[in-house]
Amino acid sequence: MILNKWINNLGLIFLCLILIIASIQILNINLIKSGSSEQKVNEREIPEFQGLASQVPNIEIAKIIDVLIFSDYTFIMTVCDIGGNCVSDMVVMTVVDDTAPDLNSPADITYNDGNTGNIITWVAGDRNPAYYHVSRDDRVYIFDTSWSNGSLIIDIDGLVGGIHTFIITVCNIGGNCVSDTVIVTVVDDTAPDLNSPYDIMYNVSSTGNIIIWVAGDRNPTYFHVLRDDAVYVTDTNWRNGSLIIYIDGLLEGTYSFSMTVCDGGQCTSDTVIVTVVDATDSSTPSSSLTIATGETGTFEMVILLLVFVGIGSIINRRKRKVN
Repeated sequence: MILNKWINNLGLIFLCLILIIASIQILNINLIKSGSSEQKVNEREIPEFQGLASQVPNIEIAKIIDVLIFSDYTFIMTVCDIGGNCVSDMVVMTVVDDTAPDLNSPADITYNDGNTGNIITWVAGDRNPAYYHVSRDDRVYIFDTSWSNGSLIIDIDGLVGGIHTFIITVCNIGGNCVSDTVIVTVVDDTAPDLNSPYDIMYNVSSTGNIIIWVAGDRNPTYFHVLRDDAVYVTDTNWRNGSLIIYIDGLLEGTYSFSMTVCDGGQCTSDTVIVTVVDATDSSTPSSSLTIATGETGTFEMVILLLVFVGIGSIINRRKRKVN
């Protein structure tokens, strides 16, 4: 009985083994087929990388590129399928700025000499601003200065009378520049200040005789002197202060010296009469022998002399009384 049961169980065991082995074989076959099929799919579906546009929506790439600023960029694209097979490509992109900045053109400006608060306002714009500079009458007025989009305000107060040319140049980091010019006219409507010295008389043999005019102005330019309507001193630059004119060596007689001082647009004149006498001439009245220099006239010198004479006579009388 025991042997029959064991034989029957052994048969069942063999049957189970056969079923297990058969199942394993079927499973292996399916796995092999599945792998072979997947391999074919992979071989068939690995994308041929023919550029970004063939694999990724163009619009997305365009959005990325549009926001790039002036520089060099490296793009690496990697695409994969569901089987984990991937392929990559690299693109180097250089963004070049070949567009000049925007710059407005303000109107020319005119203001009166001495006025304040005068400015030029330029408005500039660019994606990649770098620097700007300003010249005035072909000389540097503002050195290279960084800028940002918006107003560039230039102070132009304190200019001398006349016409001035201001040129601004704005540049971006790509080396593209744009320029604009504004003409500034400063009107000097105030004539120079000029004093009026007294007339002068001197002995023909004396020396060191001069006329001293004192002139002042914000924008002095030149002066000249005429003697009896003939040029005595040609146009000469001047500064605020004394203008000394030497008048030695004149012959006996009367002369008219006219001084004219000018600024950027206005002039002022004054005249001094110079009389040269010969002290050795007996026909010359004694009162005319008084020498007047600087701003002291003949009459004042005579009065001064009489005062001294009067004081001297008083002193002499007192001395006599004491004696």
